[in-house]
Amino acid sequence: MKIKKKNQSTEINFSLLNLSEEIALIKNLANFNKILSISCQKYEPHRVCNFLYELSKNFHNYWSLGTNDKSKRILVRGDENLSNARLALINGVKIIIKKGLEILSISAPDQM
Repeated sequence: MKIKKKNQSTEINFSLLNLSEEIALIKNLANFNKILSISCQKYEPHRVCNFLYELSKNFHNYWSLGTNDKSKRILVRGDENLSNARLALINGVKIIIKKGLEILSISAPDQM
């Protein structure tokens, strides 16, 4: 796997993400704006908390898939395109969790 420079862009083929856990994560991410809108309209911030909990639970399930099946690992040896797509999905989860925590005024340190 080649290491890309930070400013160098790469094409991501999201059609390679076809595991049921990947699709569930993508659906979770797609619902973020809807959850925010409903939460604001109804003055119910707990909806954001519940969303973030479900997203993190689904992410944990996805992350642990590679324990028993090497083909389901995030970084797949010999398949750079699939690895890049999975890393992009993980980055999307990171961004949404960080934004959700910011909305709730909860800090999300990069390191502990």
